[in-house]
Amino acid sequence: MNDYFLKKTQRAEILIALIFLAGVCLRLAFSLTYLPPLVSETNHLPLAKHISFSFNNFYLPLESGITNHLIFTDLIVKLGMALFGEGIFGIRLLFVLLGSFTLVIVYKIALNYSKDAGIYALLLGAFNQYSIAQSGIADNPVIIVFFSALSIFVFWKELMLGENCCGFWLRYG
Repeated sequence: MNDYFLKKTQRAEILIALIFLAGVCLRLAFSLTYLPPLVSETNHLPLAKHISFSFNNFYLPLESGITNHLIFTDLIVKLGMALFGEGIFGIRLLFVLLGSFTLVIVYKIALNYSKDAGIYALLLGAFNQYSIAQSGIADNPVIIVFFSALSIFVFWKELMLGENCCGFWLRYG
């Protein structure tokens, strides 16, 4: 009896890992499919290239020149360019990672109901066309979805645990 349960649990964990890996691979493949930067991405490049954290030439603006666009996306683009180069891969990789981490958060939220719900949520998120497309583009939607999912997860944990486990995020996040 215990051997059957152990084998079933191991198969579920392998399935979860394969679904997550497939979701990450789809996001990477999509991000590298459109090699020239899209118009929405080119809006972030000029300011991202000028952001500097060096002591001699510190430049960190509070807002972008675009009226409805905050600086956070430019900061992520700058971080990606600093870590992975100024090519299209460096610009988009952190957004792919944020989209992939969103899958983990959604899985953890659904796991509170059951393991099957977690697998279905991961499956739907990993192969959702909108999620794949937005994760491969350096623009605002992937950031909004990631932090929304993170907020829901932390709020759910706060309600379920009944203690102040994540009060900092709820107060200041």
